[in-house]
Parts: sequence; C-alpha cells; structure tokens
Amino acid sequence: MKRHSRRRTLFEYFERDKAFEHIFSGAMTSRSATDVRAVMEGFDFSGTKTLVDVGGGRGFLLGSILARNPSQRGVLHDLPIVVAEAKPVLEHLGVADRCDVVGGNFFDAVPAGADGYLLKHILHNWEEDNCVKLLRNIHAAAKPGARLFVLESIVPSGNTPHMSKHLDLMMLLLTHGGRERTQAEWKALLMAGGFGSTRFVGLAGPLISVIEARRA
Repeated sequence: MKRHSRRRTLFEYFERDKAFEHIFSGAMTSRSATDVRAVMEGFDFSGTKTLVDVGGGRGFLLGSILARNPSQRGVLHDLPIVVAEAKPVLEHLGVADRCDVVGGNFFDAVPAGADGYLLKHILHNWEEDNCVKLLRNIHAAAKPGARLFVLESIVPSGNTPHMSKHLDLMMLLLTHGGRERTQAEWKALLMAGGFGSTRFVGLAGPLISVIEARRA
C-alpha cells in the first residue's frame, strides 16, 4: 500500500476500493457465525421492542436476533455501500419485513426513537474521541432509558496471556487509535458517552462479551 493510503482509516479506504470492502464485509459476516452462536446462547434481547444495529454490516447478527424474537423490530444501519447487500441476508433469515435498512455514517447521526441499540466490534476500531462522539449520537437518538448493548472483548488485568491482548495489537496495526479495553475502561468510556448502569455478561469464547448500559 502506498504511503499516502496509510493516512486514511480502514473505513475511508473502503470508499475508494469497493472490491476490498466486499471481501472485508464477507469476512466479517463469516466470523459473525461464531459470534452469533455465542450471543444467542448467552444473552436475551427479547425485552427490547426495536433494536438498532449500528454498524451492523449485512445484518446477520441483527437478523438472527429478530428471528429469535418474532415480536421485535429492527433497524440495520451502516454505510450505504455495506447495507446495499443486506436484503438477501435478511430475507434468508425471514425477517426482512421487520427490519428497516438505513444507510449512513454513524458519526453524523444514527436512526432515532428506539429503545435498544447494538454495537458489535465497532468501538474497538476507534480512539476515545470518536467513540464518545458515536456514543453521544446514540444517546441523542435513543429513547429515555434505552438500553445499549456493546459486544466487544474485555481485556483482563495483569500480564496473563489472553486472546484479547493479541487482538489489541491487531487494532494497533490496522486502525488509527483503535484498541481493546478493560472493564474499567469500558465503563468510563460509556459514562463519557452518556450511558450508565453498566453490567458485563461473559459469553462463550474469549473474544466477545455483552456490555449492557442504559441511557442516562
């Protein structure tokens, strides 16, 4: 890659190379198969009437949650180039009639009026300022008391080897300021974005947990 390309974020590069974005999105969908099993077995989203998946890719995770909860509605939000390929995924899962697809940049705004928002492996891509900006956009859009579900790795304290620490190094190499975080760091970040009452729910496997918070 040329030197000037390294100054762009990975997501800015997607706008220039649609073929690369297609490969990347496909890889993320394939990886989601493992994560989705862990999420579906370890967490219950049924208490949320409308769930907005912010940065939700082609909708595999959101669609799987909706399929498990027939009375629930969903909103899939990601870059227009990404959500353009969501329809076949949602149709395959049988939830296309209950899921709106909205293209856009979550640093500008996110779909408003829901009582649940989902972020899966999004915040670890960004430095603190951008994370807080995104969280505040969700805070501004969400209903009072809305629940936020952050699906991320949690780095254990100390020097004990852990897969999340390897992932932390990958984020250092691939992103501009992205990183994994400890429980204390996640809680502080969410509070800075306007979310409190945080709880942590471990799932199967070392690389994904649910961090649940409420709009303050």
